[in-house]
Amino acid sequence: MLDELDVLRRSLDELYRSLADRQQALDDLLSRERAAVREQAAIAAVAGARVLVDRIAIDGDSGQRLRIRRRRVGAPVERRLGQWVGVTRCETTAADVRDMWARLIDTETNRPDDRLCGQPSTVLEIPDAVAALDQDGTLRVTMEEGPQPEAADAIAIPRCTYALPSRKLRNFGHWLVDCVPQVDVLTSVDPAATILVAPFQKPFQSWALTLARAAGRVVEWDGRPMAARRVVLFESDGRTGGGRPLSALTALRQRLLRQDAAAGPAAAARGDRRLYVTRRDARNRRKWVSNEEAIEQVFARRG
Repeated sequence: MLDELDVLRRSLDELYRSLADRQQALDDLLSRERAAVREQAAIAAVAGARVLVDRIAIDGDSGQRLRIRRRRVGAPVERRLGQWVGVTRCETTAADVRDMWARLIDTETNRPDDRLCGQPSTVLEIPDAVAALDQDGTLRVTMEEGPQPEAADAIAIPRCTYALPSRKLRNFGHWLVDCVPQVDVLTSVDPAATILVAPFQKPFQSWALTLARAAGRVVEWDGRPMAARRVVLFESDGRTGGGRPLSALTALRQRLLRQDAAAGPAAAARGDRRLYVTRRDARNRRKWVSNEEAIEQVFARRG
């Protein structure tokens, strides 16, 4: 009889623990839903709603704007700058190069206030809308009553399409670090959406978008009105102050590393050229390196 009571007592304890876990999960779900409802209400309450960035304007009545969903994509990032720089490795055995590299890393890692911080990207999902660029460059999204004739199924618009100066669009570094991660985020939200980008100015722009799994779905867009049953809009890259879109950039980098690992050693075969990239032609605008001649001599001695 005592054994049976003991078994019953243990069963009741397990049932109580299970109920407590389910209650906690329910509380967490309700908390998330309340936050989502508050967010939707905030968007819906503003006539001609402007959202997290001032280059987006959403037109529609409150009932229409209640259908907008904001999604957070990626994970927050907070790390020492030295940890980020440390991802790059000095491969050479040359003592002078290694010494120069060690001094560079030491300079970066001994700045305790220099932290890299970034929040997840945010994406707006807007049903039954027409997207267009105003003359001042504002992205205007007008919500309609139901799907429009000739409407596309889904279009995705990265932030660089409407909020990046032309001079940065044609810059390789900005395109690779700022723009490609945005397209990758949109691809993860809707892998089938047509992606609208500003007209290409350089050949590398189209190539680089293959890193974001966007091949065959990119359309150069001049800003004319385009209707879609679903507009997927990159709203904010979560950067804190200046810097880079860390959450989206980190996610892209991790995915590419996983792809390389899965492809095996044959795909990672190294070339045999050694390159030094100079910024001499930019000196009229900015002084990049104060002792570039000395640095060039170090690398020239190493081929």
